[in-house]
Amino acid sequence: MTGTTVEGHSERPASSSNDLNDVQLAVLKTLREQRAPLFALLDAARDDRVLDLLQNSGEKYQSLYEGQQGEDLANFAPYLVALPQHSSFLRAILKEGWGKSWGVYLTCTSEFGDLRKHLRHFLEVTLPGGKNAYFRFYDPRVLRVYLPNCTADDTKEFFGPIAAYLAEDEDAKKCCILLAPAKKEI
Repeated sequence: MTGTTVEGHSERPASSSNDLNDVQLAVLKTLREQRAPLFALLDAARDDRVLDLLQNSGEKYQSLYEGQQGEDLANFAPYLVALPQHSSFLRAILKEGWGKSWGVYLTCTSEFGDLRKHLRHFLEVTLPGGKNAYFRFYDPRVLRVYLPNCTADDTKEFFGPIAAYLAEDEDAKKCCILLAPAKKEI
């Protein structure tokens, strides 16, 4: 896994409701320049606006939880959303959520359903002592700590079909880009 950062400069106040500050504009540019299809994994537990924006986005999205658990946790669930190249929803979530740990972005050539299935494998972890716990890997604060501490095999498994994760850095003026380990040719 390799990582880089993209940095925005000064934060200027938005002059209208459609404007993004310099950091958000730099991140928007970086996300739109990705070659592989772009997705967001958004955490509805971080802010009520996440689910409101999703429901009005017009984009394809779905909770990572299913069945009764999905219904019970709908207001707190992680949601996978497909972000077409010029999605206005991408601009909206950057405007309202960048710097608030609303989620992470990722690139992947897999179909939506296959990507969702892959991500669902990481929703729970077994802690020492055998207790199960929710794993909030879609929180950029968690992802930034988790990935650098993974073994090579764990990193490969975690990335699976995903080419890159993009998330706000500890300093929200920066975007971390975490690239999948290089695939070995046989």
